[in-house]
Amino acid sequence: MRFLTRCTLGSLCGSGETLHAAKGIAVVDVIPWTYDLKPALALKELFVHPDAPRSGVGTLLMRRVSRHAIEIGAPRLIWSVLKSNRRGAAFYEALGATKDSVWDAWSLDASPILELGRPEHGNPARRHS
Repeated sequence: MRFLTRCTLGSLCGSGETLHAAKGIAVVDVIPWTYDLKPALALKELFVHPDAPRSGVGTLLMRRVSRHAIEIGAPRLIWSVLKSNRRGAAFYEALGATKDSVWDAWSLDASPILELGRPEHGNPARRHS
C-alpha cells in the first residue's frame, strides 16, 4: 500500500494519488501543548472505504499517524469513538488503545452555543478579570 504524507486538509491518506482514489483517510490535528506542556496529536477522523474492510488499511493509517506523533514529539494520540461504534472500539483496543482514565469528553450543542454566543452576553473574559 502506498501512502501520501499529506493529502488535502492536512490529512494522511493511503493507497491512491487523490482523496477520491484513497482506500482510507486519517485526519489529524496537532495540539501544540496541553496541561503538561507537551504536544498531543488528535485523530479527528479515521475512515476506511467500505470496499476495503479488514484489509489492513486502518492499521496502516494508524501506524502512519503514530509515526507522525513520534516525529513531532507528541507522547499522546487522542480521539473519540461513538459509544455505538463497537467495531471501532474493538479495532482500537486491538491496537493497544485504552479508554482515557483522566479526561471526560464534554461538548456544547447548538442551543447553548447560540445562547453563549449571543452579543448581549458581552465578553465573558471581561466579567471574570
